[in-house]
Amino acid sequence: MSSKYATPADEVAAIVLTHVEADYAKRLADYERRFHEAMAKAIESMPKPLDGKNGDKGEPGADGKSFEYLGVFKDGEIYPENCMVTFGGSCWCAKRETGDKPGTSDAWVLAVKKGRDGKDTVRL
Repeated sequence: MSSKYATPADEVAAIVLTHVEADYAKRLADYERRFHEAMAKAIESMPKPLDGKNGDKGEPGADGKSFEYLGVFKDGEIYPENCMVTFGGSCWCAKRETGDKPGTSDAWVLAVKKGRDGKDTVRL
């Protein structure tokens, strides 16, 4: 009767490997089970969010203001408060209604300053 192993040592190694793999699989399954139990316990112990019915009502807040980007600044246009425009490579926000060029009056505030051109820029 011939063996599929070249030497008796190869056969012993295969048997040992089979037992090691089985033990590893058993330990891994046990670790996964304990991990999931610990996670479930941790999640269960987290505070539950209130449904909103338990607390007192707060004071009404002020109406929020939002910004609207209106594109590149155009000379001669009137821009509303809180609009944003691009001018000279920078982004500006109007503090009040204005027709002034950004940077020439206090009607504009600089929001994002133009950056430097990169020395290693690759043009496509």
